[in-house]
Amino acid sequence: MIAFGDYLGARCHSCIGGTRVRDDIAKLQEGVHVVVGTPGRVYDMLRRGVLRADAIKLFILDEADEMLKMGFREEIELILDAAPETRRTLLFSATVP
Repeated sequence: MIAFGDYLGARCHSCIGGTRVRDDIAKLQEGVHVVVGTPGRVYDMLRRGVLRADAIKLFILDEADEMLKMGFREEIELILDAAPETRRTLLFSATVP
C-alpha cells in the first residue's frame, strides 16, 4: 500500500503491533490519507485520539474470519461503532467455507 501511495501521491501508514506507538502517533499527527493496521493498534490510535473515527470512509478487514477467531472481535466492533454509518465495509477471507 505504501508503494501504491507513493505512486499516487497519497500518504500511507501502517499501524501494527510490534512497532513503536510513538512512531504511529507522530505519523498520524502529520496527516495521512490511508491507514493500514491490525484491529488492536487501529483501535488504540482511535482511543488515544490520534486517529479520527469520523474520517473513516472505507473499512476493509482482510482475513475476517481469522481476525475474529484471534480475539479481535471487540476491537473490530468498537472501530465500526465509532466510524460513520456512511462508511463502506468490506470483509475478505480466502478460507470461509
